[in-house]
Amino acid sequence: MKVLLLKNIKNIGNIGDTKAVSDGYARNFLFPNKLAVIYSSDEEDSIQKKIKKGERVQESSRKDIEALSFKLNKTTLTFNPKTNDTGVLFASFKEHDIIEELKKKGIDLPKQTSFSGLPIKKTGVHRVEVRFPNNISSNITVSLK
Repeated sequence: MKVLLLKNIKNIGNIGDTKAVSDGYARNFLFPNKLAVIYSSDEEDSIQKKIKKGERVQESSRKDIEALSFKLNKTTLTFNPKTNDTGVLFASFKEHDIIEELKKKGIDLPKQTSFSGLPIKKTGVHRVEVRFPNNISSNITVSLK
């Protein structure tokens, strides 16, 4: 049976590929899980349009993330957490503290954002790497006094 793939499937193919698979595999696995449809030229045109639209959306989101990354490279956040006499924080400084401060400054981060260099447990100036989707990263300077 000839099918048109709706999602990437390991060892079979990628979105939009036309593949010949056994009838049982198509009926019992691919169709119920909405991974493929029976091949037709109309379906192929529809899938190709969706792929192109997805690429345009992904490109525009990439540009937005690059602009946000450039803005964050210039950002310095200053905090005054509670510390002991030697400069060790009572509670470690974590990513939710950075996210809250950025929201106060009007900067919203995407949900898939990750941080490295955290948690911070001592006072001083620290560089925290912010990793965005699409392999884009930025650095924020965090000053703990």
